[in-house]
Amino acid sequence: MPKDWKIGKLGDIAEITSGKRPLAKQNNINDEFCIPLIGASCVMGYTNSVLYSNRILITGRVGTHGVVQRFNEPCWPSDNTLVILSRCYEYCYQILKTINYTAMNRGSTQPLITQTDLKNTEIVVPTNKILTDYEKDIGALMNLYESNQRENTRLAAIRDALLPKLMSGEIDVSNVDISALTSTDKLSFRCRSPPKKISYRFSRYFPLGSVFCGNLSHSSLLKISWLSVSILRMYSSKIAEVWCSSVPSSAAIKAP
Repeated sequence: MPKDWKIGKLGDIAEITSGKRPLAKQNNINDEFCIPLIGASCVMGYTNSVLYSNRILITGRVGTHGVVQRFNEPCWPSDNTLVILSRCYEYCYQILKTINYTAMNRGSTQPLITQTDLKNTEIVVPTNKILTDYEKDIGALMNLYESNQRENTRLAAIRDALLPKLMSGEIDVSNVDISALTSTDKLSFRCRSPPKKISYRFSRYFPLGSVFCGNLSHSSLLKISWLSVSILRMYSSKIAEVWCSSVPSSAAIKAP
């Protein structure tokens, strides 16, 4: 370990508190109940009040342990969670992903972790400069990752909305000119490095936004994108741009 680093506790760089029980909640989202109610491992419902609107980390206090959730939007962590706030957000996230929660468990019939146990977790604390640089570099990467996840969700929603309409015949694509859609004059490519990306520009197509490939494979993403823009191109005059970070810049790209 470098000489100017030190051994400390998680509580030295983070504020750890418990979530709270909301006054009202329901399972389904609507106009009034639209704030995610966060459980130990996932969104467990919706409420009509905001407990946190800043960037926080959430992990389980009672029940499920070891799942670390990231939130940077209005939400309400439930009373079976622990909420972590820190200026060293990304560093704390990595620490929380490596903790042995089983050894920390105090519950007998139901798993339980206390604030004190988590605060007293022994960690290595780098210098302030290292932590600042780490937050800047890793934060940028995680922002891309989260952007990818949001766009994947939007693409999946487009797919789920379109496919039933195609199967039922509600949307008629019999007159779509496939040759025009796959023509190279509708598609242009450019590579940037680093990181290696390939940009697909679809003129006059539905604005899908920017997508950094994550859970969806490259081929699946392209199929969903082409299906969506093929059907919706007649309704939009905007340009959609799809970024695929998982494709090498030297790859030969062909329209699906």
